[in-house]
Formats: sequence, structure tokens, C-alpha cells
Amino acid sequence: FMPAIDLGGSDAEVAAWGNSPRGLYLKPKEERWKGVPIAPCPLSRTYWERIFLRRAKAAAELSRDNPYLVGIGLDPEMYSCWIYGHYMLSGTCFCDRCFGGFLKARGLPLYPLKFHSAEERYQWLRKRKLWSDYERYLEEEMAKIASWLREELHKINPDFLICVYVLEIGSWFCRGLARGFGTPRVPVINYAEGSYWPGYGPHVERWMENFRSWGAYVLPACAIYPFVHPPFKPQQLSAHLYHLALRSGGYWLWPGSILFRDSPRRPCFYGRTAHLKDYWQAIMLANREIVRRMREGESYRS
Repeated sequence: FMPAIDLGGSDAEVAAWGNSPRGLYLKPKEERWKGVPIAPCPLSRTYWERIFLRRAKAAAELSRDNPYLVGIGLDPEMYSCWIYGHYMLSGTCFCDRCFGGFLKARGLPLYPLKFHSAEERYQWLRKRKLWSDYERYLEEEMAKIASWLREELHKINPDFLICVYVLEIGSWFCRGLARGFGTPRVPVINYAEGSYWPGYGPHVERWMENFRSWGAYVLPACAIYPFVHPPFKPQQLSAHLYHLALRSGGYWLWPGSILFRDSPRRPCFYGRTAHLKDYWQAIMLANREIVRRMREGESYRS
């Protein structure tokens, strides 16, 4: 079990931000998003303490006595920066902390800090061909914050896992988190979502190459999205679980709650209600075959 923290901007989360230093972001083009709450600066340790660390520490404490609670998940919800009514942390911040820190670190003139809008600061970077360098700076700073968070959790439980959704997107935010959260001994787990439909495929190798090129230690867990896109037969589910465990870092199942007996959703196959026990039996079959392959090695073919 890995409880997940959602950075999508729920009312409770926005309240927890409190007086965290606000970020400075490019304004949305769509009228409907103007005037919405602005997310804190992504490099603010105050924000990460309030939103992630206090909850992750509680989970780490519980994990010391509960072998089934193995880590914490972090879902940045990076699909659309304004969809939840605020700018998500995967957007690029231009506040004095971020922009000013970049200018000082690179020995650049500080007069651009007089520009008060994100647009002006953004255009200044673009005109001087400094945009890529700015992203590299943000990545480095994000990696430092992620390393600090990981170290705080591993003081409590050195084996505590950290999982992040969709690191394969590869933005500076993703690269920084991947590099800071993962170590050779305890890699960060990437809950990849690009595998909903094809299951295991060559894209997994591409992700691994990218992670290595960042200098990040990442274990890919590919998505199994079996009851919606497409609706799997139970025997197809067994095959997906087996091959993802064998050829990538593992798998994750969404929505896992659909396998609960009291779930309002029901497994189906092309519009027909399916028997829940068939899917549980498929999972047990996959796990038996995975264990046998681990025991007997490459000589065994399932």
C-alpha cells in the first residue's frame, strides 16, 4: 500500500498552503482561468513541508511497524496547469526566488528583477537564448529539494519507497524529482501512464534510456488500465501482469478499487458485466507464474 498525495489543488490542499511563498507564472490565455489562486513557488521548502513532507513522514512512521505500507506516492497532476483552478507546480515559475536565484547563480545582471510580470522575465530569457539554461537551473534546484525530502524520510525508514506519477514526461520538474528522489539502493518508482493501452512495449526502453541520461535512478511501473481502455478479459490481465513484471520494473493497476467487492464500479468486458472472482484468479495466476520465473530463471517460459 502506498498512499498518494495529489497536487491537483483541492480545497484542503490550498488551505494547507497557507502563507507559502507564491509563485509568479505566465498568465493563462483563457478568460475563465483569470483570477484563480496561484500556486506557491515550486522551489519553496515551506510548501513541500506542508503539502508533502508532513504526510509522508506520518506514512514512514507507520511503515516501520506495518510491512504492507511500503511508501508514499506523489501525483503532480501535470495534464493541464489550469484545469483544477490554479497553476500547478509543473508550470515554470518566474518569482524572485527562481528567476533571481538563476541570475545570481549565473553571474548575470540583476536589473531584470525590476520586471514585475512573468511575461517580461520570460521574454528577457528567450531573447538572450537563456531559456534552456534557466530550465537546467530549476531542475538542479528541484533535485536538491527532492534529495532533502528523501533524506528526511529515510531517517525514519531507510527502505521507504517514493513513487511519482508520469516522470516520463521529462520536464525540468520531472527530471529534478527523479534525480533527487532516487538512489542506486532505493530507486524512485515511476508510475508511467503511457502504457494504458499497449501494455509493455519499446517505449519502456526509451523511458529507461531517458532516465539514465538524466543521471536518475528510476524503476518504471507501467500502468494497467484493464477495465476501461480497453476492457480486458481476465486471461489478458494475467499476461500483462506477467510481462510487465518480467520486462520492466513492475506494474500498477488503475483503478485498483474496482476489484473491491463494495466498489460502485464493476469489471466488464465489452459492455457485459464480468465476474469479479475471474480477475482475482487471473491476478493469482500471474503472481504464481512470476514467482516461478524468479525461482527457476530464464529456463522457465510461462
